[in-house]
Amino acid sequence: MMKKPWKHKRKPCSGLHLAPLTLAILAGTVHAQQPEPVAMLDTLVVTASGMEQNVKDAPASLTVITQDEIRKNGYTSAAEAISKVEGVYMVGGDANSRDIAIRGLPGEYTLIMVDGKRQNTRETMNRGTGGVQYAFMPPLSAIERIEVVRGPMSSLYGSDAMGGVVNIITKNVPNEWSASLDTSVTLQTDDDYGNSREAQFWLGGPIKNDVLGIQIYGSYNNQSEGNNYFAQSNGSYGRDNRSIGLKLAAKPAENQDLVLDVFSQRLTTKATPGKSIDPTMSWDKTRHTRTSFGLTHTGRWRLGDSRISLYRETGKQENWPQDEYAETRRLVNTTLDASFTMPFTSHTLRFGGQFLHSRLDGIQKEASFANYPTNTNEVSLSNYALFIEDDYYLTDAFTVTAGVRMDHDERFGTHWSPRLYGVYHLSDALTIKGGIASGFKAPTIRQSTAGYCMSTGGNSGFRGPLCGNPDLKPETSVTQEFSVVYDWAPESNLTATLFNTNFKNKVASYDTGEQDPLNPGSRNHLYVYDNIDKVQIYGLELGLKLPLSDSLNLSSNYTYTKSKRKGGGEVAFNGRSLDGDPLETTPEHVLNTRLDWQATERLSSYLRWNLNGKSYYAAYRNGAMDTRTRPGGSTFDVGGSYQVNKNLAVRLAVLNVTDHKTPLDLRGRYEGLDGNWMLDQGRRFWLGASLNF
Repeated sequence: MMKKPWKHKRKPCSGLHLAPLTLAILAGTVHAQQPEPVAMLDTLVVTASGMEQNVKDAPASLTVITQDEIRKNGYTSAAEAISKVEGVYMVGGDANSRDIAIRGLPGEYTLIMVDGKRQNTRETMNRGTGGVQYAFMPPLSAIERIEVVRGPMSSLYGSDAMGGVVNIITKNVPNEWSASLDTSVTLQTDDDYGNSREAQFWLGGPIKNDVLGIQIYGSYNNQSEGNNYFAQSNGSYGRDNRSIGLKLAAKPAENQDLVLDVFSQRLTTKATPGKSIDPTMSWDKTRHTRTSFGLTHTGRWRLGDSRISLYRETGKQENWPQDEYAETRRLVNTTLDASFTMPFTSHTLRFGGQFLHSRLDGIQKEASFANYPTNTNEVSLSNYALFIEDDYYLTDAFTVTAGVRMDHDERFGTHWSPRLYGVYHLSDALTIKGGIASGFKAPTIRQSTAGYCMSTGGNSGFRGPLCGNPDLKPETSVTQEFSVVYDWAPESNLTATLFNTNFKNKVASYDTGEQDPLNPGSRNHLYVYDNIDKVQIYGLELGLKLPLSDSLNLSSNYTYTKSKRKGGGEVAFNGRSLDGDPLETTPEHVLNTRLDWQATERLSSYLRWNLNGKSYYAAYRNGAMDTRTRPGGSTFDVGGSYQVNKNLAVRLAVLNVTDHKTPLDLRGRYEGLDGNWMLDQGRRFWLGASLNF
């Protein structure tokens, strides 16, 4: 008998939420109610296996953020929406370097994709990434949904997917012409952060019905520079972010689709002495641009489905220190992806491959000897990969997914990434899933290029070159996870996930204490990259979505993350071993709870509670002698929306109602600095309007 994936009559919830404070109250309710069959639509996803499937069948811990949820929550960016998912946090070293972390791993360990196409221009930046990759996302008006996978997906996507995957699915070209326009403004109540203004548009429709269609979208966001600077932390820089995109969709045959997409985005930041930085520092402007274009063909054949994509992205960073143009760094990534899905009687087979070529130029002046550049100006590398994965339908309710990916890199050779995952539907209401997966992250171009150096050590008292190490090994991890998902009523969902990750070959840079070979006779030291440590990360993710009445809904999620370094290779500035210390800036506890009230058919409101636990900054370059600690804290938001007519909606929110801000530690390194490094936003008002037609 032919075995097929479990067919659900119920719609799995896409926002998986749970607050620990509600567990005891709800436990009796959950056990008292007997699950009944409920006719609901399925939520379909593609990221967990590379093919369309029900979210409850997905062999991964996955959350879907829909367009309706984006609008209802009043999010102003994709990054803000993603940061509210369980297992995900917004972290950073200061107000201008916030990035997304998944399960304790920083942003560079998460693969970002748009419509299944990877994007990563972090290599244009040699000192941190400043959250730029999460600014390089399509405007919310162009997004259909966001799929967030927590945990390694290297068996499908290779390097960069060690922590997880964020896949932004943009809207399809509609069959009828339609458009949307969104505008908003954020007004601060103090000078730490500047006010911001934003506008987005989206327009799409058919050129020839069932043959050719087009959509165009864009955004503009401007945030004024803050008007406060601090001794041990920069203020908020001014930011100007604008984008434009186009998608052209053709149907050359009934069973084939061809999509051309083009996207360009520019982010400019500005720091003025006496405003966001110390008056003794120099005026600085940085511009980041990213331009991409791609062509994707999908086919539905007698033997299965195919998808082939060819795309290129160009990232560029330009700097104007002291109002003088200094340098341009440029990264070009060219990628060819191909995948095939073939259904059989009792299993579904997927296989494919990828070729990626990267070229980085403009790095000649990043280190110098007697004021002369020491680097070659251009470095390039290529790698290719093959993968195979199979879903075995052992019973109508039990599916096992097994797969492996082989990546071949011209620097370190061949690396294999396997995974094994099971999904078992005990009933329509109850699903258990779990598995083991490996992850890996290849060293960056700068980290692994022999002869490349950059200047560093400015805040240590011992400047010098930080040089690439061609003998670096890839960072690798093995993750085990187990999840329970329980849907006992319409729009009611309870989920719990345990995870454990063992991470080795961690790449870090450190001061060797040796004389700088580029500047003999100076006090400069030599810094190097090396594989020096192991890390264990484990935790719990809980989620709840619960209707309290016809008009009142509760949603909540809680994340507990514990991390521990092992090996003692990393040290604090005072030389103390960081063995046993947690990873950087990751809060141990995170809670997001939201109560929605549909007051009338047109009027809705919400109350949101955001709680972050204590976090630590245990890095050599954290500005202190030893570990810094950021105390936990919570904020409250309140907002609402009113549907004026079928086309126009207006929204209002007060964010951080109580004006809670964790005080900065303004002491110097030798004055006992050990406290908070992050400048928080205070109370602010957000007003927005949406026009759809």
